[in-house]
Amino acid sequence: MSSAPDPAPAAADRRREEAVAWLQALLGGRGSPPRPLPPLHASDDDLRATLADGALLCAALRRLGWLPASGEGGGSAAAAVEDDVGRFLAAVEWIGLPGFAASDLGTVRVLPRPNHSI
Repeated sequence: MSSAPDPAPAAADRRREEAVAWLQALLGGRGSPPRPLPPLHASDDDLRATLADGALLCAALRRLGWLPASGEGGGSAAAAVEDDVGRFLAAVEWIGLPGFAASDLGTVRVLPRPNHSI
């Protein structure tokens, strides 16, 4: 007997494409995003690499009005990345969304889909 193909990879691909499409719709229309947006069919690795510095995540929260605009600081690039990731994680906690650790941005995994819309 042959078994049916595992639907999990297709579902993960769909969720990733939905997330990328949402980012593109939110950040692609007005102004320029802080870095290039990932392509619609980005791999897990490509999406993780694009989001790892926190810049697009913070830009999304700013566009939604959940994070104030950040001032231009004179700090290092590494400090700016830590600041963006930290700002994003603090905002997620403040909003009450399920959180994660900054180290999760360095691992490849597809997060479960939220049960409520933002």
